[in-house]
Amino acid sequence: MLGKWIRAQDNLHAFGLALDAIARELQSAPPVDYYRRRQALFTWTLPAEHWDAMLAQLLIPPSNDAITDDRKRLAFTTYIWARVTHGEFRLSPCPTDIISNPAVLYTWRRQRNTTVQRLHTEASHYYRQLKPLLETYAEQLARRIDVDGGLPAQGS
Repeated sequence: MLGKWIRAQDNLHAFGLALDAIARELQSAPPVDYYRRRQALFTWTLPAEHWDAMLAQLLIPPSNDAITDDRKRLAFTTYIWARVTHGEFRLSPCPTDIISNPAVLYTWRRQRNTTVQRLHTEASHYYRQLKPLLETYAEQLARRIDVDGGLPAQGS
């Protein structure tokens, strides 16, 4: 399809310029060590105090506790993990405190899938407000891992 576009539009020169621009952009920044990011986040979960701070920033608070409880915090941890590692959210590590309980693990997986889907579709005003907060948090977390090589202790 690309070859057809180049021939049909006689865009070989434009294609070359675009390719050169991409190469310059890739060379201008150091490569990201996604393995280091995955290792740093292997046992990490979104700290409760950071989750509470995000909820406090919402202009329209959620209408029920099911949206803000600890299970949601763990589900949103998955979304942040995927943003930081550029990985598939279904491959994110399970929180260590629930991995040994099959019933809780099943509920976590189901809720994780639903939560991430609702974030992608911005299913409600709650998710539309929360998504940019989670993305900003993920960007800051990625920078912290890239610069410091690890994470601060949980709670800091």
